[in-house]
Amino acid sequence: QIVTASHTDQAADTLMRRRDTHIDSLLVRLQEPRVRRIIEPMLALSNDPAIGGQSGENTDPLDDDLQYCLDLGLVKLDDNLRPANPIYASVMSRCVSQKVQQILPKTLIGQWMDGKTIDMSGLLAEFQKFWAEQAEKYLSSLLYHETAPHSLLTAFLQRVVNGGAIVIDEYANGLGYADIVVKYAGRSYVIELKLKDNQKSLAERKKQILNYMDRLLVNEGWLLIFDRKSDKSWSKKNTWETDRLPSDQVIHVVGC
Repeated sequence: QIVTASHTDQAADTLMRRRDTHIDSLLVRLQEPRVRRIIEPMLALSNDPAIGGQSGENTDPLDDDLQYCLDLGLVKLDDNLRPANPIYASVMSRCVSQKVQQILPKTLIGQWMDGKTIDMSGLLAEFQKFWAEQAEKYLSSLLYHETAPHSLLTAFLQRVVNGGAIVIDEYANGLGYADIVVKYAGRSYVIELKLKDNQKSLAERKKQILNYMDRLLVNEGWLLIFDRKSDKSWSKKNTWETDRLPSDQVIHVVGC
């Protein structure tokens, strides 16, 4: 049998769900304070340290806790600080949101899925509502609070697909990786998450997700921008703009 990319995605997903001893030991490590100090800002949506982010450019290579994580093989540091491999990236994401996923309503399972496609716009519109109305009550169940937007969305997606699709989380600031790719029935759904930090224009954000869409050969993507600092009302934070480009590509900009 010819081995395809979908086979390797499924194998990695099975490995993470099976949680062998090696994966379980990683989950235990993530709860250690000195590991959390390095991993939590790395998983933030921005590489700006002023709003909780961290990249290779602002990481001290002589930091004892960083060296501890490097020695354990949890992370690697080149131009950016990132998980040591893609499976660790997904395991980290699932770990910090696992408890939330388990307590989310079972009624979410299978919604917006018809066996061939996912109504991702409908799913994310529901998440947008969930984020505004219920996110606060789930924050205490997160392992890392600073990763709330990414962690809660991952938990929400995992609850909906319930093993019927593969949710891939990629943490690699500046390396051209999307934040979340959902793979289902031969289709890929690209979701990029950002904090509203005024460092980049909306045009730059759109250009970035277009690059991700080109890499995965899809013509539709969703850009979620979380406004966690302003005192705007939720009616003003929760916005939805659909941009249809001359190239037949579609970008949905979702304010949360």
